[in-house]
Amino acid sequence: MSTVNYYNWMKDAGMAVAMVETGGDRGYERARRTYQKLGFGLLPIARYFKKL
Repeated sequence: MSTVNYYNWMKDAGMAVAMVETGGDRGYERARRTYQKLGFGLLPIARYFKKL
């Protein structure tokens, strides 16, 4: 199923908010452009992880 189909499925299911996530490197540029075209907004978020 394509990204557009998933987006439409979520809307049709009545979901109020959808969140998608990509890596920040060049390999994900195409995915980020697709999400932006669908109206997703980019938030300036930093996530920190530490192995315990």
